[in-house]
Amino acid sequence: MFLEMNGALIVGLTIGVRESNRVMVMAIPKSVFLKKVKIMKVREKLIRAGVRNLKEFGYSNVNPDNILTDTVFAAFFKSMLEDNLGNGDEADRIIHGLIAEIDKV
Repeated sequence: MFLEMNGALIVGLTIGVRESNRVMVMAIPKSVFLKKVKIMKVREKLIRAGVRNLKEFGYSNVNPDNILTDTVFAAFFKSMLEDNLGNGDEADRIIHGLIAEIDKV
């Protein structure tokens, strides 16, 4: 649930606690929310592009769920990500975040 008020988004999250439901509400600036949405979309596009590229190389089992965790898929994807560094600070931050996720595995 989202509600906009005075330039901020009011975000409501329903949390189930046993038989009763609780609603937690928090306000974040709309610009912060939209920036996070944009980052998530760019991240998802990079992952989809990586999956598509690996499938073209013959890795038919690759998918968005395993491209960051499977040793072989992640190694190829990391190389692709590194090749795309230098296309702007925001893109580089997202790419570095994906590389960090790969390195954790």
